Parts: sequence; structure tokens; C-alpha cells
Amino acid sequence: MSKQTLARRQKQDYAAYLFIAPFVILALVFMIYPIGKGFVTSFYNTKWAKEVFVGLNNYKKIFSSDTYMKAVRNTLIYVAAVVPILITAGIWIAGSVFDKRPKYVSFVRICLYLPVIASMVVMSIIWRFILDSQTGLVKYFSMLLGGEAVNLLADEKSAIILVIFILFTMNIGQTVLLYIADIWKPRGYRW
Repeated sequence: MSKQTLARRQKQDYAAYLFIAPFVILALVFMIYPIGKGFVTSFYNTKWAKEVFVGLNNYKKIFSSDTYMKAVRNTLIYVAAVVPILITAGIWIAGSVFDKRPKYVSFVRICLYLPVIASMVVMSIIWRFILDSQTGLVKYFSMLLGGEAVNLLADEKSAIILVIFILFTMNIGQTVLLYIADIWKPRGYRW
């Protein structure tokens, strides 16, 4: 390898490092440092800006807490339910809308991706409007059809099913978009 080629390659390497430097600096400042600081703080008991070193007692309290174990169980249920549903539904929807009429595909993509780009606050307000036990649409239609007031969030089983459904609807657009991007490749494109 000639000296010119080696110098050019080193110059390109330096340019690459300069391009990733802002991300690395920001990641260190806003991600790595807070994680490390939180880990160190977890060994202390803090009350009114007074820190007392307690070692692993905080971790013992967490792992012996019923609430924490319930949260871990609910998280595992959520992951076990949502991930396979997102994958299969995402592939099916992406395959269904791919290569159809452009107006139809654009409309479906917009409808699917709108919950992804909408603020979490906006989506929370919409779902609260639908599920509120006092004034929600579910209660209204239940009463309209002659049933009694329904509070789906009061029961543990229906609440976790609703959380899975809500987060599925909020994430399916991203999954479909990624699968469509994988299906569509320019002509002559080789992986």
C-alpha cells in the first residue's frame, strides 16, 4: 500500500471519527453518566439531601416487594404477547398493502403511522376518552345497548389485555413501515 493511499485512508478515518464524535459526547453526557450516577445512588438512602450508605439493602427491598414482582410478571406477559403479535401482524399488513394502488397504500400507511407520530399525551387523552368509567365511549355504548356501566381498567385481566391492545395499535405502524422498507428495494439492489 502506497503512502498516499495510507494517508488518504487515515484522513477518511479521522473524518469518520469526527462525524460520530458529537453522538458519542452526547451519549456520554446524557445516557452513560446518568445511568452510572443512578447505579451509584442506588446504594444510598436519600432523605432531604442527606445520603446514608445502605449497600444492597435497596435491592433486597425491591426484590422482596410483591409490587415489583407483579410489575416484572406483567412486563413479561406484555413482551410475550406483543412481540409475536407485532411481528406476525406487521408482516401480514405490510404484505397486504405492498404493491397495491398508490392512493390506497398511502392512506393505509398514514392511518397506521399516525399513532406512532402522535404524542403519547394525545394518545393517552384519546384512550382515556374511550375507556373512562364515568364518561367514556365504552360506558356510553354499553348503556345505550341496555347493558350496565363497564370499567375495563378495574379488572386485572382486562386491564392487561387493554394495555397490550393499546400499545399494539401505537406500535404497529412502525413495524409495518420497517417491513415495507425491507420489501421495497430499488432495481439492481443487491443485499
